Amino acid sequence: MKRSVVILTVLVSFLTVLYHLNSQNSQITKDRSGPSTTPSLESSPLLQFQKPPKGAIGSLEVWDLKPFVPLGQMLSLKDMFKPVYTLVKNGRVYTLQRSDRPNEAWELQGIVKRGSQPRVLLYNSGLRKMKNAGVGDVIDEQLTVKSIGSGSVILEAKDSKKPQRFELHLFNTQKETYAIKRKTL
Repeated sequence: MKRSVVILTVLVSFLTVLYHLNSQNSQITKDRSGPSTTPSLESSPLLQFQKPPKGAIGSLEVWDLKPFVPLGQMLSLKDMFKPVYTLVKNGRVYTLQRSDRPNEAWELQGIVKRGSQPRVLLYNSGLRKMKNAGVGDVIDEQLTVKSIGSGSVILEAKDSKKPQRFELHLFNTQKETYAIKRKTL
């Protein structure tokens, strides 16, 4: 039984090799003899994005499409993998997280006043670092404080196209404890 399986396997592999060699030889002789009788297929045209006509729904910004890059010009790796900030919800608190550093996130801890200027306290749990920043100060490489309100802060992430703005709010769980109390007589 085993002997017949081995002989059959060797025979089939030998015939397969002969078939492939014969098909290659016949293809070489056809190429030498002249043009083949079978029609040749045309190569498919390169797919290119056609810019939509002008209109509210036809702009590239609406569809977030990138323009066509010719084959000779490839984007650099730095351009292809630019970090992006996203607003992430952790329980009831929103944090600002960077795509290339998933363990780090900036969270709004409080808003204080130094003199007459409001300052924002941001905490990064991954770095275990607290930042005290005012309007226009840099928090991270591309992240700056745009404006500070009484209970929220707007952060701006610089991007190559247009800057993204994120709004972080204070989360008050115990207003009675932290509210200013009036003295009663």
